[in-house]
Amino acid sequence: IKLLIIADTHGTLNEEKFKDFLDYNKEFDVCIMLGDHYDRDIDIILKYIDKDKIYGLLGNHDYNYLDNYNIRNINGQVININGLTILGMEGSFRYKPVKFPSFSQEESIIFFQDKDSVDILISHDTKFDLRKCNRDPAHQGLVGITNYLYEKKVPIHIHGHIHENYDNKLLNDTVEHSVFGYKIINIKKTS
Repeated sequence: IKLLIIADTHGTLNEEKFKDFLDYNKEFDVCIMLGDHYDRDIDIILKYIDKDKIYGLLGNHDYNYLDNYNIRNINGQVININGLTILGMEGSFRYKPVKFPSFSQEESIIFFQDKDSVDILISHDTKFDLRKCNRDPAHQGLVGITNYLYEKKVPIHIHGHIHENYDNKLLNDTVEHSVFGYKIINIKKTS
């Protein structure tokens, strides 16, 4: 499958560049918004992408844009796209007392307790990184995500939140895709 992932646009989505990107990448199976989008971004996205192809999650800087724009929320849900199962998780580590979707480390572990293994985990936040606990607590990630990826042997993890684009392979062979802005990710089903 071909996924269009959009993450952390924070009101800065450039319409002309986005349109050019879509003109070049016309064919994709689904668009998943990973959160931290403002109305201006969403209006541009919906101008060029059919809402029937869009799923979304809330980030740590979001009001409930999913309900306001009637975009399908995949938080805690498993969807099936072309035979691949995808689980969604909104929010981030609760680094300050606010009302955005957030988790303590323990709550993030509890979130995954009743979740079966999937082909792809889609989340706003990333896996836990002990090195960031003191110097960058907002981006330390979630223990629940790390545990789930390793215990369930999830092949692919796609996330936003940390404002970096990279692809990485974890020790358990999970392929991690960090997205900032927008990116096409091609995934081949192996089984």
